[in-house]
Amino acid sequence: MGERKFLTNKIKRLIYSFFILIIAGTSIGFVLVYEESLNKINGDENLIDGKIFLENKEFSTVFLDGEYIYAGGSGGLFKIHINTYEIKEVLNGDKSFEIVRGIGKTSDNILWIGHGGGLTGIKNDEIIKHYTISNGLPDNRINDIEIKNGIIYVATFGGVGIIENEKIRTITEDNGLIKNITKVVMVDNKGNLWCGSHTSIGGGVTLVNEVDMDYEMIYFNTENGLTHNAITSIKEDKQGNVWIGNGNMTRGGATSYTLKNGEWIPSKILTIKEGLIGDKVRHIFIDYMDNLWFCSESDGIAVFNNIDDIKYLTSESGLSDNEVKEIIYDQDMNLWLASKNGITKIFNEWLRININ
Repeated sequence: MGERKFLTNKIKRLIYSFFILIIAGTSIGFVLVYEESLNKINGDENLIDGKIFLENKEFSTVFLDGEYIYAGGSGGLFKIHINTYEIKEVLNGDKSFEIVRGIGKTSDNILWIGHGGGLTGIKNDEIIKHYTISNGLPDNRINDIEIKNGIIYVATFGGVGIIENEKIRTITEDNGLIKNITKVVMVDNKGNLWCGSHTSIGGGVTLVNEVDMDYEMIYFNTENGLTHNAITSIKEDKQGNVWIGNGNMTRGGATSYTLKNGEWIPSKILTIKEGLIGDKVRHIFIDYMDNLWFCSESDGIAVFNNIDDIKYLTSESGLSDNEVKEIIYDQDMNLWLASKNGITKIFNEWLRININ
């Protein structure tokens, strides 16, 4: 009888211990899951602190003008108040602007809109000037605008237009441009004009040095350093190196050129093997810390602090879309990104902690 009682008590203790183990195990599991959730919230997945605007609309360009960000794309031209986030569409007369690809501003406070129907100047959101083929532009379909020292440089499907004192000059294949279909224009700090053609076959970059109203041309293509001849972006860094982004579909990359002894030579070549998030570079942005942002066609952004420190941003970490087409700062050093699917604002504090 005593032996049976001993066995009963022993069984009870075993059952009790078993339940304690189950509860402890469950608690440990809960703690692990809870800690994992906290880790995700606290940034292990690099979640961006920002806001998204105008989803389901494609944007190719953004521009800061006072208290507003102007954003243009295939769906029109919009302005977003940087503090209140009020959004208003800016109309082309009584219609939407179509296929806006470039925005710039001259010192006379005229905001210039490059779109599918030419170059339009607006002030207080009212049209005051308009240039088309009939005025001398090489083509009405505009892909990019660069404004330096009061001169407007326009990249079009038919070549490059240069507007100075309301007179238009053109650079086309007839006077030395590598190809008429021009995707991007950039004026460097030496006054050279870089024109990027968006043509895979026979394309590349034309470097134009104007001397006594005549043009001296230097050409860049896959034979002297480019990873692809279809050019998408050209930017100059603080050291005077010129970065050229390029590609088509699953091929491409970026090349920097450095001026040495009067000759531009390729100094660095980046592809997906060197850390790009996607082969084709859609846009290059250089931030105030001289970090290089390489935006891909469909995979997100690779941010190079240096060649050994690369950070990646994607739609999973908070971008409105993986295809980012242009990036700018506002006056508070927040970033605004134009993408295939809306506008993303990234707050300065998050950038300072996670990127700079």
